[in-house]
Amino acid sequence: MKELSNKSLLNLIWTINATDVEFHSMITLTYPADFPANGATVKEDLRVYNQWLRGRFKTEILWFLEFQKRGAPHFHVLLETKEITPEMRRDAGLKWVQRVITSDWFMACFRVFNHGKEIEFDWQAYKTEVAKIAKVQFHDTFWQLAKSENGMRNYAAKYAAKEYQKQPPKHYTEVGRFWGCSSGVKPKEITEVDTCEEDIRAMLEAIDHAAANWEVIPKLLFNANKVKSQPEPESEQIAMFGELD
Repeated sequence: MKELSNKSLLNLIWTINATDVEFHSMITLTYPADFPANGATVKEDLRVYNQWLRGRFKTEILWFLEFQKRGAPHFHVLLETKEITPEMRRDAGLKWVQRVITSDWFMACFRVFNHGKEIEFDWQAYKTEVAKIAKVQFHDTFWQLAKSENGMRNYAAKYAAKEYQKQPPKHYTEVGRFWGCSSGVKPKEITEVDTCEEDIRAMLEAIDHAAANWEVIPKLLFNANKVKSQPEPESEQIAMFGELD
């Protein structure tokens, strides 16, 4: 995978709106001045960290990848966690710092070679860089609470619109997936039925949905059951009409 496709973006938006999981906070994982330019290495860092995160805070997660202007990859990880204590932020930040500073690619930045043979390790430069990383990851912005009920969903939508941050740098290899989630986030399977545009418009009119009178019915309709004050138990949160777009 070399870039984020429209299909993948659609699946991301579908997932975060259709899931029963409510995300209340977000962790941002960044890399230092030197960073791995290989997707497999980066995803392994993320996998190990997310595994710890889920175990430590008992949360489902959804993550997505972006590239900063300097070319470095960084991740946003959405969590169910509603409250963040200083201890929680410290533990989560420390875990990412530990993962970065003990990685082979990071340690290699401070090894000094002469004619192909390592002659020393620059501990002073290493300690200076570690301090910089820790300062970033222990900041309040590292783990933030949503500012509104749908804050995390809205953030994911903004992510989908930021095209420039989804273009991997030319030197970046093995990009892999741009987003993913834990198994509990995946939406429940929705029953598919054969229908026609006339029937769909009648259904939308019955629930006073604005799309009933639109010239073109969109492929996705979110939160259709919230239009009625007392939705039917069988109604779905999201309707998907694949042949009408």
